[in-house]
Amino acid sequence: NNVDGATVAHGLSKAPEMIILKPLETVKEWGVGHDGMTWNSYAILNIATALQTSDYVFDQVAPTSTLFSVGATDFNNDTEDHIAYCFHSVDGFSKVGSYEGNNATDGTFVYTGFRPAYVMIKWSSGSTESWQVFDSKRDIDNLQHKEQNKIIYKVIENPPKDIIEINKEDEVGIQSGKKRMNSLKRIELSYDTALECLGDAASEDLFIFSDSDEIPNCEKINFNEINNKILIFKQKMFYYKFNLYYDLIPWFGTRICAIKRLITPTWLRYVKAKKYPLWRLDIVFSKTKYNSVKIIENGGWHFSNLKTPEDIEKKMLNFGHHNEFEVSNISLEKIKEMIREKKVNYDHLADKNQLQKYKKEGYELKKINFSELPSYLIKNFETYKKWFDN
Repeated sequence: NNVDGATVAHGLSKAPEMIILKPLETVKEWGVGHDGMTWNSYAILNIATALQTSDYVFDQVAPTSTLFSVGATDFNNDTEDHIAYCFHSVDGFSKVGSYEGNNATDGTFVYTGFRPAYVMIKWSSGSTESWQVFDSKRDIDNLQHKEQNKIIYKVIENPPKDIIEINKEDEVGIQSGKKRMNSLKRIELSYDTALECLGDAASEDLFIFSDSDEIPNCEKINFNEINNKILIFKQKMFYYKFNLYYDLIPWFGTRICAIKRLITPTWLRYVKAKKYPLWRLDIVFSKTKYNSVKIIENGGWHFSNLKTPEDIEKKMLNFGHHNEFEVSNISLEKIKEMIREKKVNYDHLADKNQLQKYKKEGYELKKINFSELPSYLIKNFETYKKWFDN
């Protein structure tokens, strides 16, 4: 309508973080507005030029939850049609944002919460560089997609065949024990299904077993000298935040052995974290005790419960030790209290047959220096800063 400050309803569930505009009836550029460059300026999509500081496109007004603004310009010609593409971030689906480059070979890490299929980038700090577009269909040489093509996804269709029946008349302790056994059966099935993905592996290739919440420290590992050894990584354990250290016990996490040595992933998971002397006759027949074990000191980091209180509760009700959590009667409010007080009330030193493994009073976590954490986290502190205790 050629009215300065005219507004248009965008139809999204919240304010757009990026808008692309184009007049359809005149030969004009594409105008782009973005939260990362403020709405006092705009970029041009189809020309390699620096940002323009002007009210020419968006009238220098940020979009609201219902409307965006346009100036009395070619992007608001009276009686003519225009098109607008409006975007905001959707968890697990799309991400609109900005980042600061670091001029490093591996670049700045930008967390999206999902694996992007399409990425569009514009250098916004005074540069006349063109827009950069990467996608999973054309950019087949991108390293990320090369690695993605190496990933084998294995769907487990059925539960283990030997699940134990839990009877209502069973005592609480019996029920808890059966639940724990069934959890182990499901976990072990997921471990051992990996064997079906090793058809192309050579005997000298390495099998690395690591939980998703572990970061192994491999800086001092000579992978060419593993031979018949079983490597077990002695890791520091953290709770709630990347730098809240639980110093009561180490975590023996990531394990490595050659394919030729591997029996099953479950076997590797349960190998004892100890090098047994050769004079111990029981190691000859044991499937868990070995002389060939090598403990990797300073072997990395195990991050437990880096989640919101609500997600921790959900995890506790569904993970391998859910039976122990159920009998503890710990509430969501108690979880929030433990996080606030920086304490852990799970007793890692309790006897394995002890039914109640949660204490009323928790053990206080230690705050450690950032320099003791993985270099990846230090380098990308800004991305993950909400998960640090500052």
